[in-house]
Amino acid sequence: MKNLHLFFLFFILVFISPISSLAQKPQGDDSDCIVCGEATYKVTKISGPSLVTEKFQTYLTSAWAYSERYVWSETTTTTLQIAGGATFDITEAIKNQLNLSWSKSKSYSVAIQIPADKNKYSKLGLFGDFNKYYVKVVKDKFGQETTSHHDAYEPTSTHYLKVVYKN
Repeated sequence: MKNLHLFFLFFILVFISPISSLAQKPQGDDSDCIVCGEATYKVTKISGPSLVTEKFQTYLTSAWAYSERYVWSETTTTTLQIAGGATFDITEAIKNQLNLSWSKSKSYSVAIQIPADKNKYSKLGLFGDFNKYYVKVVKDKFGQETTSHHDAYEPTSTHYLKVVYKN
C-alpha cells in the first residue's frame, strides 16, 4: 500500500504539476516573463500644434497612367500619422492622451475634374493640412522605462486632390 501511495505521489509531481503550471502561464508577448502584464504609457507634448500644409497622405489611383484628367466624386479621408517607428500601442496612447482626432473625411458630391498632362505618367494624390505635435512617450513595464520621441500629425478638415507625376 505504501508503494501505491508513493506511485501516486510520484505521478502527481511528475505529470500533473507541469501540466497545471503550463495551463496557468500568463498570455503576453514575453513568453518567459516572471510577472506579465500590460505596459503603461505617459505621453508628454513637447511642442505644437504647428500647421503643416499640403502633406501627402495616399494615392487615390493605384497605377501610373497617361491621363488628361481625373474625375473625383467620392469621400476622402485623412488619418492620424505618427512618425518615428511608433507601434500601435504608442499610436493609441498618443491619440488618447492628447485627445487627437483619428481621421477627418470630406465628401465630394459633385464630380470634380482635375486636369493632367497626358504626356506624363501620373496618379491622383490625396494631401491634407495637419496639426503637427512633437511628443515624448515613456513606456513603463514593471519599472523598466523606455523613452521614444515622435511627430504626431493630426488631420484637419482641409484636403487637396493633386495630380502627382512620376519622375
